[in-house]
Amino acid sequence: MKKTTTQSDLLNMLKKYSADKATASERTFVEYYYDFFDQLNGDLIGFTPAERENLEGEMENWLLTQINAQKLPLAETKIRKKNLWPYLAVAATLVLMTVTGILYRRQHQPNDKIYKLTLINDVRPGTDIAILTLSNGKKISLEDAKRGQVARQAGIEITKTKDGQLVYKAIGKKNEDYPMLYNTVETPKGGQHQLILPDGTKVWLNASSSLKYPIRFAKKERTVQLTGEGYFEVAKDKTRLFKVFSAGQSVEVHGTHFNVFAYADEQFSRTTLLEGSISVSSQYNKTEHHFLTPGQQAIVNEKQFEVEEVDVNSIVDWKNGYFIFKEDNIHTIMRKLARWYNIDIDYAGNLDDLNFSGKVSRSKNISEILKVLSLTGDVKFKVTGRRVTVML
Repeated sequence: MKKTTTQSDLLNMLKKYSADKATASERTFVEYYYDFFDQLNGDLIGFTPAERENLEGEMENWLLTQINAQKLPLAETKIRKKNLWPYLAVAATLVLMTVTGILYRRQHQPNDKIYKLTLINDVRPGTDIAILTLSNGKKISLEDAKRGQVARQAGIEITKTKDGQLVYKAIGKKNEDYPMLYNTVETPKGGQHQLILPDGTKVWLNASSSLKYPIRFAKKERTVQLTGEGYFEVAKDKTRLFKVFSAGQSVEVHGTHFNVFAYADEQFSRTTLLEGSISVSSQYNKTEHHFLTPGQQAIVNEKQFEVEEVDVNSIVDWKNGYFIFKEDNIHTIMRKLARWYNIDIDYAGNLDDLNFSGKVSRSKNISEILKVLSLTGDVKFKVTGRRVTVML
């Protein structure tokens, strides 16, 4: 009689692999399924305890059935041995997320409903795309520009590095009287870009954003104008404040790390501090301003100016290559996806009360993001061309 593989056997298999004592067939199993553990670490949407228990039981039954039926596929590529100990807890519950169409179900809902994504075509994620507009109006595609010097203006050399960053460097005489010239970097929907300003400040621009700045800062202050979203690591300069003007607010710093979220289609402008200190002022009420400490966020619009504690990792998720949702409303989520994937959104039904939590890589196609959201069973999606319809 064929021996039945148990959960304990699977744990022992992982331990043997980690100790380099696994058999050839055991190595094949671990290497094939390792990617599923890796995906789970970032992509599994949050379930309630009851839903997770149901899911764990379902996936355990499926996996053991595959093993006992000897249906495990062979590994097609050599995978470097990895330290699996952080994943033993995952293996213990056997919660696997595959990319081969395994469907999750909520067992407590009637008719054993399966949640689907209607996919006529897929949409690839955004990439490093931006347009540089020089002071004379000339536009340069930074995606197409070759590495090296891109332009030269008023004693400033503008170059593109091998990793695509735009860098400003003074090459003229310090005491020379140069005119105040401005450049603008603009990212379209589906684009992002990183640049280093003349003072050494690093700026990351999210999709559908723009930054206007002088190619040589003034002697008394450093001022830029932002639309959309940008993350700043401001070079320290005790003699000159760094100011960021955006929708309805201004931010003043000497040298620190912070994120500004100020899209025209959002209800609020949000400034989040990660390091150092900043002052945020409302442009609607000149007497209102707040000093932030790390982990705080200023929320500003015409009628409101509040400060609250936030999870900074979920604020700068885009800079680190992820979408992190923390009980975010479906409309907020879809606006983020629309900017990054350059898609249009339609809604069918009243979806105002739908909130989601989870973490997904921004490098995935739109289908993978929507699959994760649809696992809850609360929402469906249809993708046609560059249009996504969200349905109940």
